[in-house]
Amino acid sequence: MNKKPKKKKLRQYDRTLIALNENRTTWMALHDLAAWMYIRFNKKDSEAGISARIRDIRKDLEAEGETIKGKKPKNKNAFVYKIMVLEA
Repeated sequence: MNKKPKKKKLRQYDRTLIALNENRTTWMALHDLAAWMYIRFNKKDSEAGISARIRDIRKDLEAEGETIKGKKPKNKNAFVYKIMVLEA
């Protein structure tokens, strides 16, 4: 029997964290994150799902001295997000 090892499926949490980590220097809107994740992982994630994972990840990162900041740029309707170090 030659069974191929199964690829570990990344959860939406993992895909969102990877997207934010690999784009630390860039503010990204939910639609940008969704597009990036689709290109990188060939998996469609909803903006609502990504938003929920950002809230989950933010809680976990704060224990490590980091957070996900969100801001609404002027003249834009969508918030943008980025991982940042918490200030002491």
